[in-house]
Amino acid sequence: NEKNLEKVVQNINNLNPDIVLFTGDSFNSNLILNDINKQNLKNILSKIKATYRKYAIIGDNDYIDKNAFMDIWESVDFIVLNNTYDVFYYKGPDPLVFIGTNSLLEKENDISLANRLEEEIKDAYKIWLNHEPSIIDELYKTSISPNLIFAGHHLSGLINMPIIGYLLKQEGIKSYTGTYFQNESTQMYVSSGLGTYKYNIRFLNPPSINLYRLYQY
Repeated sequence: NEKNLEKVVQNINNLNPDIVLFTGDSFNSNLILNDINKQNLKNILSKIKATYRKYAIIGDNDYIDKNAFMDIWESVDFIVLNNTYDVFYYKGPDPLVFIGTNSLLEKENDISLANRLEEEIKDAYKIWLNHEPSIIDELYKTSISPNLIFAGHHLSGLINMPIIGYLLKQEGIKSYTGTYFQNESTQMYVSSGLGTYKYNIRFLNPPSINLYRLYQY
């Protein structure tokens, strides 16, 4: 609800982030979008502060109304990576390249299109955003190897039972109920997110935002 989302935004701002990433699913599949809740989202999300950049990608549930998704996030100054990339320079000539692909579940994902990088940035440090963590398997089938992937979708499982583990998992994500994965030279971090699905519960799996620091060695 709006009150909880306000708290999330405040927690993000308290971290003083340089860059904010949103890896999809603004909407719940049961949501009936109307002008009031669209405007509420805009009002709250517009308060997210980042020193340099804010990026968003489209999750499978956002296809309830893709146009509304684009309107909301672009109106609050997020760059929506819609099978596209953006180049970011920070205190030097070596860029970070942020690449974003659309939902695999919705078959809207175009890896080759998103990765059509200009020659001068092909060797840059690449950060790939995709809603579903299974993107790491799709990339492994190609010659494309980003340095870092951020994903979401899976929520780990709505219920985390001692000894038994996570229950009420999203379909097709049984291999991705952890946080960190590595495939060849690519590292991937998967957020367990803020929301729910089907059932409005989370037990021993608190909603979360994630803070990462990048270091140059």
